[in-house]
Amino acid sequence: MAGGATRNERNEQDANAPLGIATTGYQERIVAAMTGSGHAAPSLTITSICGAGVLFMLPALISLGIIEVYRHL
Repeated sequence: MAGGATRNERNEQDANAPLGIATTGYQERIVAAMTGSGHAAPSLTITSICGAGVLFMLPALISLGIIEVYRHL
């Protein structure tokens, strides 16, 4: 299943899934269950969350004390 490029497209695809809401990718899940791999490959597109990579740095910045430095400015 191709992921939608925007949040609204993904919401629409999710709402129109054959087995109901939040059941997209059921074919991949069935294959994963039958083969014993236990994982279905994610099919995410990142076009609508550009710049979100900054969030991955947040724990490192907090551990370095950047929040405390900012409070003293």
